Amino acid sequence: MKTIQSSTIKEIDYIESENTLIVEFKRSGTYEYLDVPKSVYMALITAPSKGVYLSKYIRDKFVHEKV
Repeated sequence: MKTIQSSTIKEIDYIESENTLIVEFKRSGTYEYLDVPKSVYMALITAPSKGVYLSKYIRDKFVHEKV
């Protein structure tokens, strides 16, 4: 897991072989986002605001589940 500078996200990880993005939030636990392209993961980790990027481009676009 990669620690992130964010007010809402604690850590993120990406399992390339499964195209799975794992996001650990500071308050609401850990979620897996399925079928996320690596380019989306790379854009997330380089975005100026990880929380805004996740809300705009990931949260409602990919199937996800709390783990």
